[in-house]
Amino acid sequence: MNCPNCNCCMIMVEREDIELNWCPSCHGFWFSLIELKLFAKKFNVEKNVLEFLKTIDIKSKEKKRYCPKCLNSMYKVNVNGIVLDKCVNNCGLWFDCDELSKFINSLSDEKLSNINTINFLGEFFNVK
Repeated sequence: MNCPNCNCCMIMVEREDIELNWCPSCHGFWFSLIELKLFAKKFNVEKNVLEFLKTIDIKSKEKKRYCPKCLNSMYKVNVNGIVLDKCVNNCGLWFDCDELSKFINSLSDEKLSNINTINFLGEFFNVK
């Protein structure tokens, strides 16, 4: 699959039974909705993800992106001030490089440290 942001070929990785695609160029992440739910469960925010998935398209000045799986357009969703890209066919969700930690923190009842996400993903990508 190619990155919806920069069109670079993404790398599929698996960690603790969660598969995701990572762009080595722009450092964004692609999650299928199933994998996103598994990821959210790991951070104890799965109940909040179900609410988030009901969000609707918003107007944004960010560039239009296309789903790396089905190639249809993605719409913008706003989660607590974070603008994410969601496939219109519910294939998945795109996170720019800094949005994943912000997303998890925004869904948590107790503020999670960015270190949790870094610990989970950092071993793959040498994140410090």
